[in-house]
Amino acid sequence: MICPKCGFSQEIGRECARCGLVFARWRGRETPPPASTPTRPAHDAPGALRRLFRIARWAVPALALLTLFLVLKNSPPPEIEVTPDAAKQAEQKIRAFRSAALYGTGAPLILAEAELNGWLGENLALSGPRGFSPSNSTSEPIIGMVNDAAAALTEGSRVRSSVRDVKIELLEDSLRVYAVVDLYGKSQSLELEGRLRNEDGHLALEPTQGKLGSLPLSSVVLRTAADRIFNSPANRDQLQLPPYIKDIRIEGGRLVILPN
Repeated sequence: MICPKCGFSQEIGRECARCGLVFARWRGRETPPPASTPTRPAHDAPGALRRLFRIARWAVPALALLTLFLVLKNSPPPEIEVTPDAAKQAEQKIRAFRSAALYGTGAPLILAEAELNGWLGENLALSGPRGFSPSNSTSEPIIGMVNDAAAALTEGSRVRSSVRDVKIELLEDSLRVYAVVDLYGKSQSLELEGRLRNEDGHLALEPTQGKLGSLPLSSVVLRTAADRIFNSPANRDQLQLPPYIKDIRIEGGRLVILPN
């Protein structure tokens, strides 16, 4: 064999007779390093897209079913205790306020929650065989507002709906309107919460939150619905406040109407 270090020719042995090189160590040094294992790509685009598609294929129907369930599940009505004399008290206050305001000597009209809902129960022209009558014509703006809200929230044009029930819950500085509407043959609950204001002599509601059934509504949907209700030319006349009313607001859980 020939020594790989000094080139000396010799018999096969353990080490070189001339330079003392240990052949085993030399061979170990010349052994090439093991080939590196090829790494897999960090991101497998086709595989990721397939996984995303599988997730979306199940998530989208599940989200649609959840939305439908929330819409069809009516939210519970507010618990408002109305005494037998509440409607009569409210009617007396309203008549006295109207008479005094016309003569310019009126004080603010203040209605508690029970009085307001008692008056609504007596005066609202809810769906029935008699429809609207002259005695309850003051309730027509409220019925129109609820119907327009149902149309806006269901993306329909003046849907054929009839109002079955309306309750108004007075909060600290805002109110929550709860209505049950017969929409396409099914009773559907609708909630709108916001602050009342006088906008150029017209009643307006600045919505803060709402629900269709048990489904919370986004701020975009609420603004669209409010714009459709209060800025519609057909509603401007119905929502015009009498000339003797200066402002209307909610203060401390009571409805306050200020005279001019």
